[in-house]
Amino acid sequence: MINKLAKLCFVFLISTSIYINTTSANEEECRLNYTSCVTNNFDALFALWDEWYTGQLNLSFDEFDTKDIDYEFKIFACDDITFACKENREPDFERLLKHQLSFPDAYWQLSTPNEVGLNEAKLQSAVATASAIHGFRSILVVKNGKLVAEEYFARKNDPRPHHVQSITKSITSLLIGIAIDKGVIKSEKEVIKPYFPEYFSKSHDERKQSITIEQLLTMTSRLNFADSPAHSPYENTRHWQEPGSWKAYWYADNFYDRALNVDLVETDDEIAMIYNTPACNLLTSVLKKSANMNTKEFADMYFFGPLGIKNYNWHHDSNYNYVGGHTIFIRPRDLARIGQMILDGGKYQGRQIVSASWLEKSFSPYVSEFVKTDDGETGFDYGYLWWLGEYQGYKYQFAWGHGGQFLFLIPHANTLVVTTAYPDTTGLAHWERSQKIIKGVMFKIIDALPEDSLN
Repeated sequence: MINKLAKLCFVFLISTSIYINTTSANEEECRLNYTSCVTNNFDALFALWDEWYTGQLNLSFDEFDTKDIDYEFKIFACDDITFACKENREPDFERLLKHQLSFPDAYWQLSTPNEVGLNEAKLQSAVATASAIHGFRSILVVKNGKLVAEEYFARKNDPRPHHVQSITKSITSLLIGIAIDKGVIKSEKEVIKPYFPEYFSKSHDERKQSITIEQLLTMTSRLNFADSPAHSPYENTRHWQEPGSWKAYWYADNFYDRALNVDLVETDDEIAMIYNTPACNLLTSVLKKSANMNTKEFADMYFFGPLGIKNYNWHHDSNYNYVGGHTIFIRPRDLARIGQMILDGGKYQGRQIVSASWLEKSFSPYVSEFVKTDDGETGFDYGYLWWLGEYQGYKYQFAWGHGGQFLFLIPHANTLVVTTAYPDTTGLAHWERSQKIIKGVMFKIIDALPEDSLN
């Protein structure tokens, strides 16, 4: 009997070993197929950008952007290689692409500026300013939960989501807050070391062991990488403009490697702030490891899903680490829904999505006057991946993405503004363009608010 049981156990172990090894091999094959699909499409996308920026394409801005978004969505369609591989079927890219177009737009109750007390002439002046900005795509204004202005200036008939760039960072902050609210992550004061044993078990700078989640949320981790030299006050900071840096990042199998493998800034400053997009990938990796699901699965369960947002996309690497600092593609109306949820104290349709206490922390200035406008009149503080400011007595918060993406919140007036745009190709720098939008559009909308709003 014992010999028979031993034989059965031996057969079971051999069978299990074969199954595990086969499964592992299949998963690795699926991953490699996905990587090949993504790489090929990124190659084509980067070639398109090179031709566009060197003036080799005889295309209108809309024609170029349509080609650009076509490649982006082909990259998203690579996900079906993974799904098909696991389901033992052929990939069906067309089905996935058509699926992206099938979701209805977010519903909003409509109103007029006069009905909600906005000065219509001043509001229209703000919209006109927006329309005159090269590459501007859309502007939406919501007051008291009602959509009072909505204009589209480019890709009017294309329902595919728009890349909102670094607005992704502010959404990542909300997701970290939800994870803390639910006890998935203990606290933003936690150090990140336990979440990355594959890095910290090797030789490393021991000072990195003290990096906290909060430091990642406030860009103060001292990790030596900046989105551009202008985003760091320190010399010899690494940045995207280094040869090969951008492509190496996108072709990597683990997006968090870029952040963890750089050195630390050498400074005696008590707070060293560097605008560091790759460091935000560490946040989504922390979320993935603590929640035992990838960031998109978590977001669908606790954030986008409860908000009724289905038509969005998000880039990830071959190990399903989602980009924490950019690459969420979302429709303007859906982005406005996120903003209204925040204005409503973190609630949507009676359900608490993110706690009011997390929002309060997020909108508290952690770094004072991280940037100032060129004339020195306006400074923006920084909270938990949110920008903070004040104009005409109104405190406001905004999520800010490259090229002119804004989710601008004016809590005291229960008002929000969404803008989407494309990076400028006429020579106007990102910072100049952003100031033009903030001062010429956002501040004009504040000027349009009822005179008694602050009472």
